[in-house]
Amino acid sequence: MWAHLHAYAQWLKLEEVDRDRLIWIAQPTLGADGQVAVMPFWSSPSGWRVTPTATYRLTTRYDNPTGQPIDAMGVVLAFVSPDQGSGG
Repeated sequence: MWAHLHAYAQWLKLEEVDRDRLIWIAQPTLGADGQVAVMPFWSSPSGWRVTPTATYRLTTRYDNPTGQPIDAMGVVLAFVSPDQGSGG
């Protein structure tokens, strides 16, 4: 998985609501100007099971010190593959 955030982002959190399960918290490294310098990614050989009936929540937190409106959003890109009978 990969995440995208804008300047002054503190973190992005992905949860599976139905099972009260935290999947990932992504915390960017910010430059001195508050811009995102490095955004982490998550990878796992076994991954996690995605189900079509589950509810997922994506939350982002920003700390805008400018006092002016800024662009603020959060995006997660996840690669999904068919279940290969792993029982996961």
